[in-house]
Amino acid sequence: MTANDVNLKDILAPSPKRSLADDVAERIRDAILQGKLEPGARLREEYLAATLDVSRGPVREALTLLEREGLVIAYRNRGAFVARLSLEDLEEVYSLRSVIERLAVQRMMRLNAVEGCAALAAVMADLRTASVQGLTGQQAAELDMQYHDVIYRVAQHRRLYDCWRGMKSQIHVMLLSRHVGAKGFGQSIVNRHQELLDAICSGDERVALEALDSHLQESYQQVSRSYAQVTAGD
Repeated sequence: MTANDVNLKDILAPSPKRSLADDVAERIRDAILQGKLEPGARLREEYLAATLDVSRGPVREALTLLEREGLVIAYRNRGAFVARLSLEDLEEVYSLRSVIERLAVQRMMRLNAVEGCAALAAVMADLRTASVQGLTGQQAAELDMQYHDVIYRVAQHRRLYDCWRGMKSQIHVMLLSRHVGAKGFGQSIVNRHQELLDAICSGDERVALEALDSHLQESYQQVSRSYAQVTAGD
């Protein structure tokens, strides 16, 4: 194990501190992201508590956490429901992301360029393998989020990462609307992320930021087209 391996492990290691509410939130979040809980589905505290074998307290806390992420919406006297994300949500999320991810890339390049590029390359290897085997919508979204999560983690900026973490579940949901069955989708997503990786690892910050802007704009346009079709059918 090299010094860089150790540094990367320290940088990317998840926080060991988790509460029962965090675990409950993760299970509900996963169900939403996997499409098992669809937009508009009611989230009854008593049913969730019984199903997950916990008291209603952690469930209530978990729903509050998910509401902050934009995955759940709570109505007074009506309860909590899986949120329906609109085109306005999409525009707000991507416009904010286009600002904060530039800072993440800048910090990664200045502080941990070698470690960051190695971690991104590892995700790219998984993405290439999945593409060859036949990329599913879930795999495409999960690997896309893993790739960009690396950038924010390696940037080593807690408040920046908290901002990203607060909206990445919404981005994940939006990515699920993409038409992965379209001809060449798998190769296209591989190429787009490899181009961004090459630009970041070139060491030229201007080139990297231009590539990032182009990458996010293309992603926004792609998701916007498919998301408009999905929401139009609701």
